[in-house]
Amino acid sequence: MKNRHLEYLLIFLILFGIDYIPKMFLEIFKINTLNGRIFSITSFLDINLFKNYNMAFNILSRVRLPFKNIVIYGIFISTMLIAILMIRKTFRLRFKDILPWLLIFSGTFANFIDKFKNGYITDYFILYHQDVFSINFNFADAYIFIGIVDISYDEPRLCYRRVSQGDQPSKKEINPIHKLRSQDQRNKEIAVEKTVEDIKKFLREETIPDSDFKEFEQDMLYYAMLRNLRDDHKTVFGLKHEYLSDEIRTDIVSKLTDDQKNLIRRDFITCHLSDTVGICKQSDLMIDFALLHFPDKIAEIKEKHNEVYIKRQNRINERIAEIEGLINESKMLEAQSDNATKDESSTEITLADHQSEIVVSTLDESSVVDQVAEQTECAVSIIDEEAVQIELDNKPQACIILCDGKISVTEFDQHVDVA
Repeated sequence: MKNRHLEYLLIFLILFGIDYIPKMFLEIFKINTLNGRIFSITSFLDINLFKNYNMAFNILSRVRLPFKNIVIYGIFISTMLIAILMIRKTFRLRFKDILPWLLIFSGTFANFIDKFKNGYITDYFILYHQDVFSINFNFADAYIFIGIVDISYDEPRLCYRRVSQGDQPSKKEINPIHKLRSQDQRNKEIAVEKTVEDIKKFLREETIPDSDFKEFEQDMLYYAMLRNLRDDHKTVFGLKHEYLSDEIRTDIVSKLTDDQKNLIRRDFITCHLSDTVGICKQSDLMIDFALLHFPDKIAEIKEKHNEVYIKRQNRINERIAEIEGLINESKMLEAQSDNATKDESSTEITLADHQSEIVVSTLDESSVVDQVAEQTECAVSIIDEEAVQIELDNKPQACIILCDGKISVTEFDQHVDVA
């Protein structure tokens, strides 16, 4: 049983890695090397880094925030829970019975982590066919699709029925001319597809000569920027929410007005500048662009978040002032303690003949000698490691004894202990 757990865990990690590693690799490779260019695998499949703020195969593209994120996370979590329950239910069955649910869980988990981490799902495959459709997806989406198809697939069963002679289908004769014309048509399509592929590769590798920007190029610029047109702006062009095919975009470009051109350009700028996170130059440009058109609203947004920042800053400053006050108070107490210790550990010696006062305020033997020598002309001699004798006119006047951290002073035949 433990071996089966490890096997399924290993399969899950492999599936997760197959989806996640290309996301990291393509993001770095695109930004640093290809500068946003696309790999073409076939005439209908490309590789390109695409940030999908919706779900697998760009589902829920028309749902607005924040309801969209609630729906997406709800679907992710419920799908993973169902997959986990089905994995537990089919755990003891054959591997092919548990594999579909393992695929669904792996794909959903990979997309969930990507969405939770970045705020979007990274797709790197684009499946398309001329103007009919265009689908963005990744390996995780493919896992989910294969798992669902496998679950809904019913194993075929062998059966038969008796048929009469008249029910047998007759062999349809193939017209050789029609076959040859179909073959010729396909050959022509292949020639066009190869031409497109070679020209595409040529344009991506060659530098276009410097010359004036032609009117056709200007139209192609709007044709490309129409991909970023917002859904709610399609009504400006007499459209609803349909997919902007090549024919529709070509028709729009052929009769653009100045207001429509401005709308297309600004939607393009908004789409690319708003694809930013945190503090960076692109974020600054996005704010500047927004201030051009919505100064009051942007100022209100900035003020709202600045108020929160100021409140937090004031709390931090109060905390800093409180800590600094505690530090200063601690320093003052320490200084007072040092002064008290100094006063408590000092004593005075009065010499009879000269009425001199000697203040001894240290427990170090050599320092005692220095202090006495600085304050009187008396001779100072060290008796041993723990005693110092003060003499005046060759007569002993006092004896200072250092013992166990205390000063013991003997003067004029009197004994004084000073802590």
